[in-house]
Amino acid sequence: MNRASSLARALRGALLPALAVCGLTILPALVQAQTPVRGLTGLQAARIVVEDLDEDARLCGVTRESVDAAARIPLSGSRLRVDNGDIGPYFYVQVTVLRSGNFCMAAINLALTRPVWLRPGAQTQDLVMARVWNRGGVISGGEANFGRRVMNDIEGYTKLFIASWLREN
Repeated sequence: MNRASSLARALRGALLPALAVCGLTILPALVQAQTPVRGLTGLQAARIVVEDLDEDARLCGVTRESVDAAARIPLSGSRLRVDNGDIGPYFYVQVTVLRSGNFCMAAINLALTRPVWLRPGAQTQDLVMARVWNRGGVISGGEANFGRRVMNDIEGYTKLFIASWLREN
């Protein structure tokens, strides 16, 4: 019995990581097979949604207006139309800032969310909003020029989005 349980543990130790690798390899193909559009393909317009900021953000030099401008200016310079409507695809910009003394830290997240069909080709198709592109990171440093550093990162991530969009369109 002890030998059998040792063998079972050894198999689980080798089998579970192998199954996890197989699952991670196959999962992107399964997800892509369920969406009729490939991420950004066919996207013509998107609105910009900027998450509200708090007092820590303001004290670190990060404002809603500057965050919006850091995304809006590069997007407006691309062939992708910036839409001001209330529905449809949206480019989401979230900046969460924490401040301690003169030290600031920001988590930056940019994403494109758009309608996709859950079950293409089925008699009843469920349309859902899905995040099809996402980038972000964390930066930290002193208050001096921190807001400008955050804006530079947002501009950089937005340009990566535009490059991805151009490749697919």
